[in-house]
Parts: sequence; structure tokens; C-alpha cells
Amino acid sequence: IYLVCAAITLFTEIEIIDTLFIFVGILYWIRVSKWIYDSEKIRSIFLKLSEWTFIIYAAHELTLRSLQKLCQKLLPTQPLWILAEYLFLPILVIGGCCLVGMVMKKLFPKLYAFATGAR
Repeated sequence: IYLVCAAITLFTEIEIIDTLFIFVGILYWIRVSKWIYDSEKIRSIFLKLSEWTFIIYAAHELTLRSLQKLCQKLLPTQPLWILAEYLFLPILVIGGCCLVGMVMKKLFPKLYAFATGAR
């Protein structure tokens, strides 16, 4: 339902539909968070990833905006491409931030501690 609503929102420019999509999105992510909490295996993965929350917080905005601008220049601006960017860019950015954090912490622990405020 969430993906269908996202696609409909991309094809229309009606404010009430945008508002409904936000509401459906909130309900969807509440349900996903409950599913993550209820699943011990997935919860353990998120607990391991939680070590990298500050580096994600500190680095995601510039990285995400840069990738969005790059995608806007290189990829078509048709609604399905925009939907793909909306769904996959955050996953790519979070994974990249975690990877950079892991590499920095392993190779340059003092620089990592300085960059993250030793968090």
C-alpha cells in the first residue's frame, strides 16, 4: 500500500493526496518498527548498526543531497526513476556512512573519535 501511495503521489499534484501519503507513511513505518522489534534476528542487526548512528547523523545529509543532485543530472526524471531514488538512496547512504565509520574507526581511531565526539 505504501509503494502504491508513493507512486500515486508522484503522478499527481493534489495536496490532499500528499497529506494522505504522509499519514500512510507514518503508519507504515510504525508497523515496520514493530516488526523489527518483534524479530530478534533483525533487532540484533539494528542493535549492531546502532553503534554507527552518530556517523550516520553527521554525514548523511551532505552525502544524500549530493547523490540526489547527481541522480537528477544523470538519470531520467520520470516518476519511476524518482521513486527508485527515493527508496534506494537512503539505504545506500546509510550503508556508506556505516562503512566509512567502520573503516575510519579501524584505520584511524583517533580521527574517528575526534570526528564523532568520541560517541
